[in-house]
Amino acid sequence: MKVLIINTDYLPYIKDTYNKNPDLKNLSFKKQLDFRYRSLFGISNFYSINLNKLGVSAIDLFVNHPYIQVAWARENGIRIPFSNQLSPFPFFEQYFNLFWEKILFSQVVNFRPDVLVNLAMETVTSDFLNKVKKETNIRVVGQHAAVITENMSDLSLYDLILSSIPEHVNHFKKKGVESMYFKLAFEKTILDQIKASKKKFDVVHIGGYGSIHNQRNSYLETLAHEIPVDFWGYGEKNLGKKSPILKNFHGQVWGKDMYKILLESKIGVTKHITKVAGKDINNMSLYETTGMGTMLLTDYGENLHDLFVENKEVVVYRDKEEFVEKVKYYAKNTIKREKIAKAGQRRTLGDHTYEIRMRELLEIFRNKSWIV
Repeated sequence: MKVLIINTDYLPYIKDTYNKNPDLKNLSFKKQLDFRYRSLFGISNFYSINLNKLGVSAIDLFVNHPYIQVAWARENGIRIPFSNQLSPFPFFEQYFNLFWEKILFSQVVNFRPDVLVNLAMETVTSDFLNKVKKETNIRVVGQHAAVITENMSDLSLYDLILSSIPEHVNHFKKKGVESMYFKLAFEKTILDQIKASKKKFDVVHIGGYGSIHNQRNSYLETLAHEIPVDFWGYGEKNLGKKSPILKNFHGQVWGKDMYKILLESKIGVTKHITKVAGKDINNMSLYETTGMGTMLLTDYGENLHDLFVENKEVVVYRDKEEFVEKVKYYAKNTIKREKIAKAGQRRTLGDHTYEIRMRELLEIFRNKSWIV
């Protein structure tokens, strides 16, 4: 069986990566893709490496990565005008937008997967999928746990859509598409790659600070007024000039660097975007923080019981006052904090790894008779 996973990357991550590594864009497709994988940012190649371990031929692609994708096109005889003139990001990214579908279509036809897993439903739309299905006998599985955009109005080309947000599952079903709840995960091999000697940071938050995060920003600013908190991320221009977040803001951090900070931290805090997750909790921080063995403090969600045991594996708050109160309490109580951190890590490594998720994914395929 062959599975092709297509994904997109945050543009701030792409820009930051190539600004810091200016010669990277001149390397081959494989070397650039391997560099992307080694960064450990986001889902990386966690789907494909675990599917390959299970006997499935799989590859992860990042369809909005201009230099990686153009390198593939050049090496496979796909003519892209002026593609040899690799101007700096974002100018090349704007030019690439004219040709990304042509490159991706050639990759799908070249790889000939049995199943296409689309983790970029808001970008890779039904128009593209229709062209692919006309050319190949392929099953299309979508996976989405972010804002549902207008680009996702036509879902008729999907054989199945997965989501880690229960309300999204209901939405897709109402649209007439088979949909299933499918949780996020942590890649356990990261623990072999990231090392730290001590806990350097008391309380940290790593994430976005853009307008969609304004509710969370309010919580974080209230906390930062009370105790020292270290912040990393992107979208900080949305914050007011006097925001206390900016007083201890350290800039962008991705992948390996992010995991190292989490490993070196006593407490990681998060709050979910209500406009996206609704009444539930759903973000990568749930698994990244606990997976690294750091105590997580998160807001409450109706699906919490399906993920962690409240106040035993993660600490939960329900309002701004309780948020500040519990951060202060666990910052001082080392024994209780470390006990919860260890329990949270055991739960993540026992129930929430990508190896487990890929086994679950293949079981879904078997039940649908997609695997002979």
